[in-house]
Amino acid sequence: MQIEIAHANLGYGKRVILHDVSLTAETGQTICLLGKNGAGKTTLFKSLLGILPVIAGKVQLDGSDISKLGRVEFARLVAYVPQARMLPFPFSVREVVLFGRTPHLSPFSVPGKEDKRIVEECLEMLHIAHLGNRTFTRLSGGEQQMVIIARALAQQPAFIIMDEPTSSLDFGNQTQVISKVNELKNQSLGIIMATHSPDQVFMCDADVAIVHHGKLWKQGYCNEVITEEVLREVYSVDVTISDVGRDSGQSRRICVPNIR
Repeated sequence: MQIEIAHANLGYGKRVILHDVSLTAETGQTICLLGKNGAGKTTLFKSLLGILPVIAGKVQLDGSDISKLGRVEFARLVAYVPQARMLPFPFSVREVVLFGRTPHLSPFSVPGKEDKRIVEECLEMLHIAHLGNRTFTRLSGGEQQMVIIARALAQQPAFIIMDEPTSSLDFGNQTQVISKVNELKNQSLGIIMATHSPDQVFMCDADVAIVHHGKLWKQGYCNEVITEEVLREVYSVDVTISDVGRDSGQSRRICVPNIR
């Protein structure tokens, strides 16, 4: 299955933020979006989710225009993990994850045994079953993020769109979230994730799309697209890209800012 933006102008009303955008994501693939604040990553996400209608071009899910799909049908195939994690009411973790089953319920029905089984499966998958009875609002930021990812998994989607899932998390929780993203890719989910960290793209061994100057400036495999020259152009900083971990057999690239 694939989700595709083809030759689309994206923005608000008649105001175009991103021009002539083409991007295709498939299940089993991770695509990371890089770009400065305000570059248009959120605009692209809102267009992918059908929140913003495209100004020109099209967004398709497995060949069907998403504007023609009902919201419930779309939600069965595409889940969203937002930056904000706070909920206004003190729901338990299990209740929060159970919300992910909503697209699979008929009007006025209540979750059944199968829905609850799927919730437990998602909690186990992310190793947070022990939090099931805890109150969501009393969890740490990292724990809350794992619960929101579990809620997305409970939708049983083909794609998960993640808007900076590691924002406001400490180093340990950032690493844990990225590790889970890699596990989800291996389960044939398609993942589109915005991040401010080129290092995280290397950690995911992902494809990358760089949002710059009102367009998708460069796309491709991270080791080929993310270069010192590209990062200097996008972020206006000097960076050295190095390979580490060769002796352990787990080599990957890291970005080291050249701070004077």
